[in-house]
Amino acid sequence: MVRYEIETKILPDENGREYVGYGIKVYDGNELINSVSDISVNYDDVKRLCDRLNECELDPIHLPDVVEDFLVLN
Repeated sequence: MVRYEIETKILPDENGREYVGYGIKVYDGNELINSVSDISVNYDDVKRLCDRLNECELDPIHLPDVVEDFLVLN
């Protein structure tokens, strides 16, 4: 069963200051099969997206397109 989880990373910005970026990890069972890092600095937005991906049981092949749409709309 595929599931989507939030990925949290501390990353440097262009000035070398740290910020928290949120992304999505995709698991098939216990195996990590894909991830997209640093989608947003807004945890709630990425959480809603992740929850929706799980609800819809999105095939992981579509994740790049969904993330692209998410970025364009936010």
